[in-house]
Amino acid sequence: MRDLDYVDQLDLSGLTFSDWLDVLAEPENDDVLVDFLGTNHAAVLNDAGSTLLVTFEQFSKLDQTTGHPRSWDIAHQFGWSTLTLLCDRFEWFRAPHVYAYFDRLVDEGTLDHYKRVIFLGIDETSHAAAVFSVIAPLCDVILFGPVATKSTHLASWDLRAPDARRLDFTTRFSFGPTLTDTANRVILIYDKSNPNEAMHAALFNGPNATHISLPLYQHAWDAVLNFDLMSESLRALDFASPNQALFSMLRQRRNNPDYLRALLNRTVTRTQPMLTRKLCEYTLSKFKDAPRFLSALKQLDTVK
Repeated sequence: MRDLDYVDQLDLSGLTFSDWLDVLAEPENDDVLVDFLGTNHAAVLNDAGSTLLVTFEQFSKLDQTTGHPRSWDIAHQFGWSTLTLLCDRFEWFRAPHVYAYFDRLVDEGTLDHYKRVIFLGIDETSHAAAVFSVIAPLCDVILFGPVATKSTHLASWDLRAPDARRLDFTTRFSFGPTLTDTANRVILIYDKSNPNEAMHAALFNGPNATHISLPLYQHAWDAVLNFDLMSESLRALDFASPNQALFSMLRQRRNNPDYLRALLNRTVTRTQPMLTRKLCEYTLSKFKDAPRFLSALKQLDTVK
């Protein structure tokens, strides 16, 4: 038996969806179990530890350098196993083959082999992470930019992703807040200044829900999340209160150019020259090539 880190060393870049799965399904990759779920979905189980991290990912968004799901790097850091649900074409994982797969996991008691199960969802995939977590009572759920449902009846105010309107969000595995009731903890990380995110998050109001709002993240979570922020948020699950990780995540924002630009817009709009100057000086100490901050600082010096 090879070392279970073997899969993390495979170069899977530049492959089509089917070829990617075929490589992992080869007999020599005996620490990886691949399930083909129709033509558009697949499940990849990498057994490497007593904690299982379950994620939902789009094949087109895998790491371009390695061809790996982002969850593999995170799980490798902690020595965790991973269950990655992949899709070639994103349809919110609303497919009978996917439902049947999770039914089989329950029937076979697959998740019972793990001491701990964590469901992680980011932006659109947060819906799947929430609803399918129901198969693992007392699991932990962490959602970045939560989506409770895309039902036109329950979320008609959310006009994002209009293609989702043709999908069925009324039958099985549909409403996240109800299906996370049996989870040990549901951590919702969102931008409260984003009305859609705030309204979806508000629907998760059970006693097991912890709300962590990071204002001014007015961009897709998938674009701003980095390795450190993901690691800190997952590490938060080890604390009695995940708010202990909030401080770390707030500090991480100071290294995010998108956040700093949004903060600059706010200080300039509110005519706060002292704060604008401090922000510009801080940003320029971190990022030498930041023309917007150079311009704002020059403008302040001109007025002075």
